Amino acid sequence: FKDFRDKVDLVFYPFSGADFLFPTTIFPDADTYILCGLENPGSPISTDIKTNYAHYQSYRKALSTFLQISYFITKDMAKDLDNNELDGTCPVLSMLMATAGYDIISIENKAINDEGELIDGGGNGNVMMYKFFKQGSNHEQTLYYISANVVNKKCEENVKKYFNKSLSGHTVASYFKAASYLLHWK
Repeated sequence: FKDFRDKVDLVFYPFSGADFLFPTTIFPDADTYILCGLENPGSPISTDIKTNYAHYQSYRKALSTFLQISYFITKDMAKDLDNNELDGTCPVLSMLMATAGYDIISIENKAINDEGELIDGGGNGNVMMYKFFKQGSNHEQTLYYISANVVNKKCEENVKKYFNKSLSGHTVASYFKAASYLLHWK
């Protein structure tokens, strides 16, 4: 697996939710990760969870299933990532990155235009772009979390165009885990 893993420069993980840990563990040296889920991208952490108990409890609840059984449950994420304390995947992804030993350089809100290109999201876009690197490394990596329904005909045309543009020219690994049951549906 190492020979293949070393060639991969882009990991595509549809139906991921906020699952940052598995693709970066299996493909630690990829340059780019594209994660997709139904959940809103949210906004960067705006408070110190060490001093805000309600915020801490929200993180704990949002991560409890993932940390116990290694995947997120979509219906739970709908509640856990849309409340007074957490507004999407960004706070959870940021916390997972930080606790796994990654330094976040930047987090930017983006949107996908009709041509399938990333543009500034103005705080309301459906894409969050993270620039980061593993502590002790100088290899800058990028993660895109895209809030979109990528199931067959429900996937919007601009998102399909973005995938066509972003995935071409790369050695891509598509990673499935949590929603592997979808592959058995028509």
